[in-house]
Amino acid sequence: METKCPHNSGVYISGCRTYQIPSRGLSGGLAIAIRKDIDFNIISGFRGLDGGFDILGIRTINLSINFNVVSVYRRPGGFLRVNDFRPLFYFDPGGCESIFLGDFNAHNTLWNCEYTIGESLQEAMERRDFMCVNMDTCSRIGATNLDLLFCSAAVLDNIEYNQLDDKWDSDHFPIVFKLETHRGIYSKRTNRITTKKTDWNKYAELVRSKFEKFFAESSELITGSDGLSVRYSGFTKVLTDAAHEATGRRPNQLSGGKRIRREKSGNSNSWWDKDCDSAVNDRKMGLREFKRDKCLNKYIEYKRCRAVARKTIEYKKKMNFEAFCKSINRFSGMRYVWNKMRVLKNTRNSIEWNKWQTKNREEEIVQEIFKLSPDGVVSDLKLLSSGEEESPMCSLFCYEELERVLSMVK
Repeated sequence: METKCPHNSGVYISGCRTYQIPSRGLSGGLAIAIRKDIDFNIISGFRGLDGGFDILGIRTINLSINFNVVSVYRRPGGFLRVNDFRPLFYFDPGGCESIFLGDFNAHNTLWNCEYTIGESLQEAMERRDFMCVNMDTCSRIGATNLDLLFCSAAVLDNIEYNQLDDKWDSDHFPIVFKLETHRGIYSKRTNRITTKKTDWNKYAELVRSKFEKFFAESSELITGSDGLSVRYSGFTKVLTDAAHEATGRRPNQLSGGKRIRREKSGNSNSWWDKDCDSAVNDRKMGLREFKRDKCLNKYIEYKRCRAVARKTIEYKKKMNFEAFCKSINRFSGMRYVWNKMRVLKNTRNSIEWNKWQTKNREEEIVQEIFKLSPDGVVSDLKLLSSGEEESPMCSLFCYEELERVLSMVK
């Protein structure tokens, strides 16, 4: 975010760590507030920008989806050239997706402005496959959209944005965006690199042979301030590699004690692979582009992507069925084959869990009432209430009368 504080004062938010830089002007600057439980590194690879830019960037390191957040402020005025914005987008992302946001002071009809002096910014971002997210907002008073949010195409579907109504005594409206992610769980099993299976005789031989090669190569290393650190890292690498080999770990298990995360697809079918994911993603991208710009070319592209996705899925299903047929032989279990055939025929016992939705409700209610109250049961409750006495036998009697009756009984 852009600040208007003096250089000798800072921005502090409870529960967050604030990283800020002063502006190259008289006051103000940029600041990014990060929650204390989120670890991050500072991005310092923006070189070649002129004095009209203030750049502040961080990279998260302990989230399930790590990303780069770059805050930008460009001073108004001057000519806008593509070479001026090129160092901004041509930085090392570190294997993460990037999000750029800030006041670029560049007008363009693409992001809801009347003028087109910011076409150089559009050209620079399109060369690096970045897209403008808030194309329908007016972030500044005067029906202009200068506070922009750019992101790479991979995270475009996961970003939600909104423009607040309160200006907070500024001439710009705040832009709020949301990216779905969460903290990654620390999955390091142990710091120990040896186990009970470690062959220490083999370890000694490996260390001896590796050290001979290491000493021969270390004499050829560049001497200087980095020579000691290079030798130390090489020394520790010899010991750890020898321990891994003596323990019997496979090359794909040498992950520094961390669990190896395998790519998981959102579909549980055995025939689903990366080709299906790619085809479905292209179809979704084509649909988004058509909704954004409802023209004939976008519609034709969307129809093509949908046809490719349907054809790819049908082809994968067919190949999976052919592989199943080829796998059947005289050693195959009959129960497995028949169960598989029932699944392919889609012959499942349909259990009617909710009969209320499919039957006549009036008939069901009448039947239930008849079960509770058949014809022989008195339905008039007044007949069951206390009324007039039907005979003298219902009148009260005293204790003397009771004794007389009992005495007459033998």
